Amino acid sequence: MKKPHLMICLLMIAAACAATVYYWPLLPEVLPVHWNAHGEADRFGQRWSYFALGPGVMLLALAAFWIAPRLSPRRYEVDSFASTFSYIGTVIVAMMGYGYALMLAQAVHGGVAIERAVPAGIAVLLVLAGNPMGKVRRNFFLGIRTPWTIASEAVWYRTHRMAAKLMVASGLLALMAVCLNASPWVLMPLILAWRRWLPATRCCTNVFLTDWRKVCALNSCCPCCWFPCPPPPRSGRCRWKLTAAPSTAPS
Repeated sequence: MKKPHLMICLLMIAAACAATVYYWPLLPEVLPVHWNAHGEADRFGQRWSYFALGPGVMLLALAAFWIAPRLSPRRYEVDSFASTFSYIGTVIVAMMGYGYALMLAQAVHGGVAIERAVPAGIAVLLVLAGNPMGKVRRNFFLGIRTPWTIASEAVWYRTHRMAAKLMVASGLLALMAVCLNASPWVLMPLILAWRRWLPATRCCTNVFLTDWRKVCALNSCCPCCWFPCPPPPRSGRCRWKLTAAPSTAPS
């Protein structure tokens, strides 16, 4: 990770540790560690588990983003988008810190609307992490990693440009729903909508194929959008032609 982002993450982890130590005398021995969609605690743990669920998880995420670039194989390094990689890592660590702050505030003071605060945080994560997703280049650690995106720079590029728009739109819609006090059963589909929309639009980005209707896979679905393939001809041989993908991303 870039040094400025690394320092920001370390400061957030230090702040989480300091908050835990400060509020330690006020914490009961048994604390809620999980809430359902209605904001009701349904799982409990010991007081010491807050160190693991807060600073521990944040430190683990930071370590993953710090080690990943050193494990990248050749031609798939993250150096070409190191700033974006570090930024997304910082956003993820910050969102984990936000979740831990909600847990700590609920344990100490109570009255936190978990059922609203958590979806709002996830929506903000989608907006902040999705906005630069189009700058992410082929790698094995971050992004939409499928056999088709890894195999082609053009497919990767167009898929992530589309994913960036969908993630931001999904996050903004979810934030609007939170402000309108929507039901959890409305919030969750909105938060996951970007992932549901992406396969249906990947046919427009997958330049391996001229059109999803022109795919002939005898017992499978279109690899770029998962729509059922048309029935094979009686001869059992493919009647459609595939186009080759360019080796580089479009400018």
